[in-house]
Amino acid sequence: VRKKYQTAIVDEFQDTDPLQWNIFKTLFMDDPHKSVYLVGDPKQSIYAFRFADIYTFIEASRTFNIDQKAVLLKNFRSTSGLLQEINRLLCQTAWMDLPKLGRSLDVPEALAAHEGEGHLCFMVAQGEKGRSAKFPTQEIEEDQLFPFIVEEIQKKKLDPSTTAILVKDRYP
Repeated sequence: VRKKYQTAIVDEFQDTDPLQWNIFKTLFMDDPHKSVYLVGDPKQSIYAFRFADIYTFIEASRTFNIDQKAVLLKNFRSTSGLLQEINRLLCQTAWMDLPKLGRSLDVPEALAAHEGEGHLCFMVAQGEKGRSAKFPTQEIEEDQLFPFIVEEIQKKKLDPSTTAILVKDRYP
């Protein structure tokens, strides 16, 4: 692999586990004639179930000098209105605790490349898990969640085809 490739680009690096990072580090970081580019967003580090972890991302980041790093702050996919809401959610207070480091993850504000509206709505539901050990229960979904979604779409006069609903996990 060392002979065949001079450069590696690891996209979605936040999904890398310690073993994978050690492989890339061994193949590319220990040779001054090789190059490695790590592309990722620590806020999207969600694959702990596959052993990816935020600390691997942070450790890898520390192997580069400040002049070797670039932070992409301009978002070309979202409008300014939506990014204002997301920045308010993620950037105003400590967002992700890093107990091993005794600090929180710093989240810089994203800037929009495009003007436009955007909306972010939250609903908090409380209840107990039913017999299926599922939360929210079907009753909470039918009585609270779905009516809330419809009400927000109607109240803000949103086009449902441009509306995304984010949920806690992949289970319906």
